[in-house]
Amino acid sequence: MAATNKTAHKLTKNHKNFCLAYIRLQDESAAYVEAYNVSAMKPESITKKAKELLNADYIKAHIAKLQGEDTGKGAAGRPLKYNEAFNMHAHKLCLLGATDAELADFFEVNESTINKWKIDFPLFSESIKNGKKVADMEVAFSMYQSTQDREITELKAIKCKEVSYDENGKRIEIERVQLAPETRVIPGDYRSQSLWLRNRSSDNWRDRQEIDHTTKGETVNNISLGTGVKPPEE
Repeated sequence: MAATNKTAHKLTKNHKNFCLAYIRLQDESAAYVEAYNVSAMKPESITKKAKELLNADYIKAHIAKLQGEDTGKGAAGRPLKYNEAFNMHAHKLCLLGATDAELADFFEVNESTINKWKIDFPLFSESIKNGKKVADMEVAFSMYQSTQDREITELKAIKCKEVSYDENGKRIEIERVQLAPETRVIPGDYRSQSLWLRNRSSDNWRDRQEIDHTTKGETVNNISLGTGVKPPEE
């Protein structure tokens, strides 16, 4: 029976493309869209088919083979070094902006092992996704703040002079440094503003805009706005 199961599923070109795309994208739905013609499929159907395909043993085995993992050892072919504590570590590292390669360095495994753990351990995969999502949100919020004019208060050193007179009428001067609050305005960063607007409203904030001067195929009459020179007074 075991031999029959191995030969029952011959990998098609679509299967192979799906596996390669999943390793690269780490998203089964996106991999399915890349490997198959989905023009006539609904999004929910794509998601369902992609999950079914990813959970198929022969697909898992091929992905593991591509990643250089040995599926013949350990329970269900899982790497023996994994433990559940990795979920919390991975989440915290991703909050700091860690990439998959940096996760691999931290856990002292190959990056292909990280990808394998994502498939075999759903909680590990979710921990990474959630950590990266929060990190992206923090960066996006920080970038948004940088587009705004904002006030900051700083302590500025001010030199003060105290003048007094002794009983003989001699002038005495004492200098000291005092810290005083000072508020200043930091203008929004134009590079962040440009990037934000070009991504959020690209039709209105492209580097170059194409203006259509035609209506129903006919050219609109040009209207002269004058030379810009003030006309002589009558």
